[in-house]
Amino acid sequence: MTALPANLARRVESALARDGYPRVRLLTAPRVLVAWWLVGGGQAAKRAALDRLLETSSQVRWVLVGDDGGPDRAMFADLAARAPGRVAAIGLRQTLERRGPLREPQPVEHVHGVPVVQAPNGEELLPGLRTAAGVEPPRGAAVQR
Repeated sequence: MTALPANLARRVESALARDGYPRVRLLTAPRVLVAWWLVGGGQAAKRAALDRLLETSSQVRWVLVGDDGGPDRAMFADLAARAPGRVAAIGLRQTLERRGPLREPQPVEHVHGVPVVQAPNGEELLPGLRTAAGVEPPRGAAVQR
């Protein structure tokens, strides 16, 4: 899910693929005449999309993936609080500089009982998310060391 408009979907998908994220269905913000996503207008669209997913897929537990550079952390924590048991794990790509070594996987923390995995890219985020959500790698997948 992204606050970027649909006409940028291919670029977003390409960037995610280059960063090691698995191929998924990308939910984008609706097309508008103003670049409202530049000033945070996409937050309302993201919240609405998350709420629709909860309503239409009541038997699904979600792994939510975002980054630490915007509202994703708070939005995902809010969803975990509002929908107990529906969020299996939260993944945050590290985009902000922190004290100490930059862009290293961080220890798993929990918010409202949901594990939060942080790493600098999809390749490093995916194993932690699989473990946190209790999902095995696909059969035939190479074992990463």
